[in-house]
Amino acid sequence: MSGMFRLGNLIALGVGLLIATVNSSLALDSSDLEEVRDRATFINEVRSIFQSGDETLQLTIFEKIITDGDPVILPMTLELALNSQDARLKTTALRYLINSRELLLVDLIRPDNSSQAQEFIYHEWRELVLQELKVAPATDEITGTFNSSKKRGEVIGQLTRGGVQLRLTDDFTVCSLRILQVVGVDLNGVLDCAMRSHDAAENAANANEAQLPIRVRLS
Repeated sequence: MSGMFRLGNLIALGVGLLIATVNSSLALDSSDLEEVRDRATFINEVRSIFQSGDETLQLTIFEKIITDGDPVILPMTLELALNSQDARLKTTALRYLINSRELLLVDLIRPDNSSQAQEFIYHEWRELVLQELKVAPATDEITGTFNSSKKRGEVIGQLTRGGVQLRLTDDFTVCSLRILQVVGVDLNGVLDCAMRSHDAAENAANANEAQLPIRVRLS
């Protein structure tokens, strides 16, 4: 009888431990679920703010999210800010983007039926990378460096209201890179290059300048 009693106690104890473990697991899952719901609610609220048309509130929440540095919410909010119709918010987003990236890859887009001058600029400036870009807090002046397939040098420029203007120079050409439009997670613009030497002009079929569309991919 005593053996059976001990066996019964052991079984009861085992069942009790199992129930306690299950209950603990369920409690943990419930807590996690509540946290997920809270986060989803916050993300939806952020999206609603950027759809509300309240430009001051949008700028305030974007600056708060920059400070918090949430690795999930920040990229989403950056895309929303870059695509905003509010020039102040877009400028703030561009300032953060330039200061936070180690480099920006620039795709040169070769047009159909491109001219000899455009072909020359494309081959000289393709694989363009902007590096070490920084925006001065007081003046919004931009400095940095660049490399391309055949070029390298310094970048100077200016953060404008809702846009970017950069100047890239080497011994043979001087180029202006302008960001004109944001589409989704792409910055679209133009690279406009002027020939600074006789040899460069000859390679460009005696053209003094050429222009190519560009795209900066952020994702």
